[in-house]
Amino acid sequence: MGLTADDLRRSISHRKGELENGVRRDLPNFVWSDDVLRLCENFGITQEDVAFDPIRRRVVFILRDLRGRAVDAIGRTICNQNPKWYRYTDSKAPVVVGDGDWLIIVEDIVSARKACLACPAAASMALLGTNLTTEHLVAAGQYKSVFICLDQDATDKAVAMHRRLSAFVDRCKVMMLSSDLKDMNLEDIGGLFDDPSHKSIMR
Repeated sequence: MGLTADDLRRSISHRKGELENGVRRDLPNFVWSDDVLRLCENFGITQEDVAFDPIRRRVVFILRDLRGRAVDAIGRTICNQNPKWYRYTDSKAPVVVGDGDWLIIVEDIVSARKACLACPAAASMALLGTNLTTEHLVAAGQYKSVFICLDQDATDKAVAMHRRLSAFVDRCKVMMLSSDLKDMNLEDIGGLFDDPSHKSIMR
């Protein structure tokens, strides 16, 4: 299921009359800082890469390059309109967070950010509601080891993904999660990869 509109609504509030106070005027439009902070605290992610777009009514996750420059942004609707995920640039490249040498594939951007915070030696790819595309396969093929960490209701999707990825990477494993990655704390996420059989790719 990934990150739902209900997840976001539970984490932020929208109050009229606050637009002039505590507003950040950066990518993509305006931000209510207190609501962004609340969302970040609830999901355990860093504040500087999250914004709110009041025109499109989307929580926006800002993507940065290795120099820290904002290069893209992806907005998740909070009111169930389509598309669920809106990309603010024309890029078709897969959304990859982090620059580690092994890869964690997840459903959404919050899970991707949390995975990289918990596992600094990893990169994380967010599918954002899509199936595995050729672009995803090419990107995943750059890593020797790939771990598929989808939500509990996407086991069949994860198994099918494993079949395709196994032809492109040296090692691919489906992780069976007891809860959605975005709802886990960083210690528990890191613990998923502490098994002795994973030591060869951990730093």
